[in-house]
Amino acid sequence: MQALIERMGPRIAAAPSPEELVAEPRDVRSLAKREPAPAPKVKPEPIRYTFEGETLTLEEWSARTGIKFHTLNGRLRSGWSVEEALTTSVEEARERSKAAATGGTWARGTPAKRLTHEGETLTLAEWSARTGLKVLTIKNRLRAGRSIAEALDPSDKRRRA
Repeated sequence: MQALIERMGPRIAAAPSPEELVAEPRDVRSLAKREPAPAPKVKPEPIRYTFEGETLTLEEWSARTGIKFHTLNGRLRSGWSVEEALTTSVEEARERSKAAATGGTWARGTPAKRLTHEGETLTLAEWSARTGLKVLTIKNRLRAGRSIAEALDPSDKRRRA
């Protein structure tokens, strides 16, 4: 009850008196002090991408190329260059994805991740076969900030707490 009294006290104090309400009933709304309406939310400016001297948003590039917005966005988020994202047809991307899937990749459609250790460069799948570690174990160790030597060390059996 006390919280209600505290909350309503300022509103009651700001309300017009009964005499004011009777004297000019049409101005009741202007007499009561109201809080201003919240400011409308502002949408951020869309990101623009430049290709061959032309700068457009992804929606505009999608309309221009015929490639869906979400496809372009996904390609750019996956690390594709603007040129690759805009010029690679969906069919080419499918072929690229199929070819990459057989080579043990980090993400669909990207070339196999290669690591160089002690002068030898191999894919994650090849390092996995050589060390006996799972590919995911090597990836997680690298993501955790370990060096390549530490990530490929099969004797390192640290566990998370």
